[in-house]
Amino acid sequence: MASPGRVVTKNGKAVYEPLMYDDDRDAGPQESYGVKNFPNESKVWPEYDASFINRLFFWWFNPLVAYGQHVALEMPHIWHLHAKESATTRYPQFHALWRDECARIDRKMDGKTVSNDEAEFGVNKPGLFRPIIRYSIRMILESGLILIVAVLMQFARPLLMQQILLVVEGSPEAKVSTENAWMLAVAIAVASLVDFLSNAHYNMMTIKGMLRLRQGLVGLLFHKVTKLSPGTKASYSQGKITNMMSTDADRVRQCVRVVNNIWTIPLRFFIALYLIVDILGARAATSGLFVMILLIPVTRTFIRKLRRFQRSIMRYTDDRVKKTQEVMSGIRIIKLMNWEGSFADQIAKIRNEELKQVRKSAVYRALYFTIAMSVPIIIITTTLGVYTLIDGNTLTASTAFPALTLLDTLRGPLQEFPRLLTMVVVEGRVSLERMNAFMNEADIVEYVNRGPGVGADQRCIDVKRATFRWAPGNKAICKAP
Repeated sequence: MASPGRVVTKNGKAVYEPLMYDDDRDAGPQESYGVKNFPNESKVWPEYDASFINRLFFWWFNPLVAYGQHVALEMPHIWHLHAKESATTRYPQFHALWRDECARIDRKMDGKTVSNDEAEFGVNKPGLFRPIIRYSIRMILESGLILIVAVLMQFARPLLMQQILLVVEGSPEAKVSTENAWMLAVAIAVASLVDFLSNAHYNMMTIKGMLRLRQGLVGLLFHKVTKLSPGTKASYSQGKITNMMSTDADRVRQCVRVVNNIWTIPLRFFIALYLIVDILGARAATSGLFVMILLIPVTRTFIRKLRRFQRSIMRYTDDRVKKTQEVMSGIRIIKLMNWEGSFADQIAKIRNEELKQVRKSAVYRALYFTIAMSVPIIIITTTLGVYTLIDGNTLTASTAFPALTLLDTLRGPLQEFPRLLTMVVVEGRVSLERMNAFMNEADIVEYVNRGPGVGADQRCIDVKRATFRWAPGNKAICKAP
């Protein structure tokens, strides 16, 4: 593939000029195409040095977008990661919180005995839940405030639209005169802009929080691997540890990203329900609520089934990855002895069992989401049917359009909440339990005890007139005078 460049005219001839660059950005000058402060002119990530307005509207990202219009972007074009976002900075912070959690449990269990049931279920053992919350609490609170603004702007639009329709109908309930109705249109535009910016900054903030948490989790798991005792390490295959660092850590960080949605979705639901009651009346609104209450036992049954399938899938996945790692490590002997078919059959057998569980989980998940997606349609039909047929009301534009907008807003929480429950209660909880069990495994016993005041250049043990052998009867490998 040709390097990115452009065609220029020199001496009346078209000449192709490739851009010159390398990973260190020292190979030569690059063409900025008139873009001010284009990415390669600075190695520093510009977000943290940008002004408030630049960060509010993401203008600091414009040079990279403008440069990408002319050149296929590659890694040398991207700004360097800021030092505060690197794993070198983030992992020690998370590790310190884990040590605090271990010290807290040690103080709590000082002089106490642990029953067999408590030991089996991990009670009174250090867990990752508290360090994760402490590590991400600032991001959770800040993003939660931004999300509240987005929720308020989301409900402001249908109320403003209702006022515009009341003005058009000439209703005495309109709170704005005809001459000032243009202000409602401006208010709708401002509410939409604030809603868009709030959601954009919320997503940006939570994605950063996910990446920071993943750096801490993967670093902590890797540190634990280096300290496992030989007996414990034998019970954990390389594939299981790799699966834990990739899949389990990713699922836990996804849960942290959506933690604010768990409480804002019910908030959005009750605000929408209150406004629907105000527009359509209590009977029509409560009819839709009654339909949702009937579906709660169905939701709990599906979540319980999905959690069971998820644990089974993870167990088969660990076995499959473990067997694959063993085959790859001994591939020479397997090829030499012509055992490929036998090992392939073993892996395929495990994979088939895994796929059976995946298919069952997919069927239950499809049924679950089908019911969840059909609930809003049933609620809209029930609510408007009761409003017109039973209450005997007539649908007007100022009633129908805001009500439909609010019912559509109500559909979002009803569709998202089952997915979030599946992500947090089923997948996230199972992954967190697996990582907690791994982090509480026995470490290797430190056989060198450095007392206080003993430096690295001082001797801890002084041996005289000793002979060292690997085993009795073997040749001496070392003798101390």
